[in-house]
Amino acid sequence: MDYAQIFDKVKDSILDISITDGIEIQPMGSGVLIGNGNKALTCAHCVNPQKKVLAKFSGSSSCFQGNIEYCNNELDVALINFERQIGKGAVIRNSDSVKIGNDSLIVGFPLKIHEITLLTGNIAGFYPQNGRWYSLIRINASVNHGNSEGPLFNTCGELV
Repeated sequence: MDYAQIFDKVKDSILDISITDGIEIQPMGSGVLIGNGNKALTCAHCVNPQKKVLAKFSGSSSCFQGNIEYCNNELDVALINFERQIGKGAVIRNSDSVKIGNDSLIVGFPLKIHEITLLTGNIAGFYPQNGRWYSLIRINASVNHGNSEGPLFNTCGELV
């Protein structure tokens, strides 16, 4: 399996997420563009409704300001909206297709390191959420602080 080829396929949809009060910029973690490239998914703990959300690509100093369209702290998911397309959205695959033992990739920005990284592992299992309609996917990759909100991809480069 050529992880470099998969990385090249997905890297342009990965964002370095920060928040700002207009004075200080605070790095928060990673996000992924979806749809037509004007929305991004990240974790709710990476955004703050009282502050502006900034996003940039690896190696770039240009930031894009986004607005929080949806934020659910219980599910730890947030949707950021940008006024225009800022890049290419990742291809989304139904996570029901994921099986224990499948190889996986986590791509993102470890906290305070503004260069994109790739972590590999496999699907280790599923963690049911007390009778809810979803389960969390367990992986066996060493995820660094700040990369926890990095998107999980299958070996086809699809966001799961």
